Amino acid sequence: MVTDLLPRSERDTLVGFRTHMLRPQKEVEAMQEAIGVPGCYHDPIFSRCRPKYVKFVGECVDIGVVRYVLRCRSQLGLFFVRKKDGRLRLIMDCRRTNQLFLDPPGVELVTGEGLSQIEIDMESTPAELRSLVVCFGEADVSDCFHRLRWSGEILEYFCWPPVTAKEAGITNLDGGVPGAF
Repeated sequence: MVTDLLPRSERDTLVGFRTHMLRPQKEVEAMQEAIGVPGCYHDPIFSRCRPKYVKFVGECVDIGVVRYVLRCRSQLGLFFVRKKDGRLRLIMDCRRTNQLFLDPPGVELVTGEGLSQIEIDMESTPAELRSLVVCFGEADVSDCFHRLRWSGEILEYFCWPPVTAKEAGITNLDGGVPGAF
């Protein structure tokens, strides 16, 4: 669970996302009036072939990538792009949902320019220079985003286009009787 990975202050922000992360409704309305409501691109194959979409959703639920919810507050679009190795990458169009959330805090990473400004004090002795060690690291967790698990009401803001309970073969969800989700 993503909440288990976070320090307490960030966990509290995520759990209290309505207060800490959502943009005030009046601000959302002003933004939408000024720049409009973003589009929501959805793969045309899914739009044309409902059984393929329902099957895809079911497979994603089976492997734990998505969960069904009873209520949807914001819907995403889904489409695919081809990776260099030929596999498909799932892209979620979150532009509409992003308007509902405050801008995230910035992240400062070193740039090429910053790396080029590393200096060595030339008054160091040869022995000190020989003992100088500079280390750089890089890490990549394969499919990291898909390994994170979320829970709670925040899921209602990141919904895929709905499938009916009948299509999904579900008669009970979290103690509720689902309609479409």
